[in-house]
Amino acid sequence: MIDRPIRFDIERLVEFRVADAKGATPHQGRTINISSSGVLFHTDQQLAVGRKLEMVVHMTQTSPDGVDVNLYLLGTVVRSGPGWAAARVRKHQILPTNPPGTRPSKDTGRGTAGGP
Repeated sequence: MIDRPIRFDIERLVEFRVADAKGATPHQGRTINISSSGVLFHTDQQLAVGRKLEMVVHMTQTSPDGVDVNLYLLGTVVRSGPGWAAARVRKHQILPTNPPGTRPSKDTGRGTAGGP
């Protein structure tokens, strides 16, 4: 029997773009659940199975010291339907939203970092 990764019901803003499309427009959605191997999310975009995605899940104040962090994901769409998509995660990275060397935004006091 193969153990399945534990899924966590986490609803957060996710920004994504198709990684293999030139000049791809960023889109937004909401996560439904996340595991160590994938993410299921709501989206208005129809995503074809096999498309590579770059995603940023906004995980605010989830570190023990209260620092806002983002979860950066590289993955591939494995299933999709009307209003949702599931992506297998190939690479992930957790970074503060304002890592050293970046400037905070003027209106919130926090900036955003580039992806992986």
